[in-house]
Amino acid sequence: MYSVIDLFAGAGGLSLGFQQEGDFIVKGVIENNPNALNTYLKNHAGVAIKVDTDIRSIDFNKYKEEVGEVDLVIGGPPCQGFSNANRQKTKFISMNNALVKRYADAVLALKPKAFVMENVAMLKSDVHKFFDSRMDHEYVEGIGIKMKSESYVIMNHNPDGIEMVNLLSSEEKIKKYSLGDITFNLIKLINRYKDKKAKLSNYFDKYSKIIVNNLENYKSQICDDAVGHIVSDYVSNLIKVYKDKALSNTDIDIIDKFIEFIRATSLMAELYDNKIIFELSYEVSGKITALINTYSVFEYLSKRFKGEYIIDNKILNAADFGAPQERHRFIMIGIRRDYRPNCQITFPDALIGKRHTVRDAIADLEDFAPSKSVDAEPLERRNFSKNEFTRNLQDNQHKIYNHVNTDTRSVALERFKKIEPGKNFHSLSDELKMNTYSDPSRTQNTIYLRLDYDTESGTVVNVRKSMWIHPTKDRAISIREAARLQTFPDSYIFYGSKDSQYQQVGNAVPPILARAIAHQVKILLRG
Repeated sequence: MYSVIDLFAGAGGLSLGFQQEGDFIVKGVIENNPNALNTYLKNHAGVAIKVDTDIRSIDFNKYKEEVGEVDLVIGGPPCQGFSNANRQKTKFISMNNALVKRYADAVLALKPKAFVMENVAMLKSDVHKFFDSRMDHEYVEGIGIKMKSESYVIMNHNPDGIEMVNLLSSEEKIKKYSLGDITFNLIKLINRYKDKKAKLSNYFDKYSKIIVNNLENYKSQICDDAVGHIVSDYVSNLIKVYKDKALSNTDIDIIDKFIEFIRATSLMAELYDNKIIFELSYEVSGKITALINTYSVFEYLSKRFKGEYIIDNKILNAADFGAPQERHRFIMIGIRRDYRPNCQITFPDALIGKRHTVRDAIADLEDFAPSKSVDAEPLERRNFSKNEFTRNLQDNQHKIYNHVNTDTRSVALERFKKIEPGKNFHSLSDELKMNTYSDPSRTQNTIYLRLDYDTESGTVVNVRKSMWIHPTKDRAISIREAARLQTFPDSYIFYGSKDSQYQQVGNAVPPILARAIAHQVKILLRG
């Protein structure tokens, strides 16, 4: 038996595939989401070492003393792409990519015979990058990684020229202008409702009091300087808007300027907190940018592993291995050089023959009306499918757990009725698109997607947030149906809130793909 440590384990799809293959036993699991960890542990008996803390706080040299020798490390660390274009977010989301570094730290500390890293298909693209940081600048340069200088917009419209640059250049001042995320997010909501009279009125009734209180506290902390006077005027205007519960075009302009200012301070605070090396630049137009050296996530991984591991990577599509969905994922496999010095990394071959469809995965559940509560009793099944693939997913279970979906509002139901199999939000009339998204034309093709029984689905995400629709019923896809598309058997039960269960399923590695990878890894380990 080969011992396995699962990092960023989630609900356990990757581990399940390895256990289904046989000859692999999970020795330790690390997952800091309590609901996902609960799901994992209730479906994987006998895991000896469980860690529910942030992986960034773990000393893997000490962890190694606890777990002993490890044959295999598996896991899918979050790695998000970064784009500075048209962003409304207040975070440099590529900071999350630091978790990829922790995965590499763990592998190099634990020194398993092999490792498997699963990630987004676009990991090798230019949008997946690290920012140059004082914490590891010398190390990164030392292993020969090439850096690229890039410019990131901090502010598009600067109300006070060089004084604003001076403020943003001061870590101490930045923190004095920090506005809590809750208040900031509530203020940003006003742009969603500004052209919708009834919703704007409800928004004011619901949030005005808390926003006013928080803004008055914020105003008392503003510095007595040139920028502070401008910001103080912004805040005074906002307080009046929320007290009067009235919004003019002039107010909207001031609110937008305040939002941009807070966004800029938030971005700068993140750069300081993460010890990012940068240089601010001020243009005559008013734009303030940060010049930052970046480097590729993929190149970093390749350079870090190549000394101790023979590595290779490939994009695998879960549909090629029996999953009823198109799901392209980056897979990197490494074999320790001193264990198999002449190892040639190979990947599993795609299955030949008929692909499985949405019908194969969920048609047997069509006439079972989903429950609305995760606490509802499981449904009873009396008959099993004659379709071999479906029968394997049924897993000889007479009870159907997690067949739960969300209530559908009347307006959403009207949209459901108008969308044909394989179509999405964009097929709706303009009338039915009203009062939905701030810019309906930019809505992703996965939103309000009605599944087609006779094809694979698209990549399963959080189908509740995406409002996926059943192929023939005017209702949302249930948690169990989403799990079926991911190839989780019915014996695999998910725990936590409804939102959490949908998210756990959407984040998972399809076990059927994991099993194909496990089979190949076993061949590589045996030589």
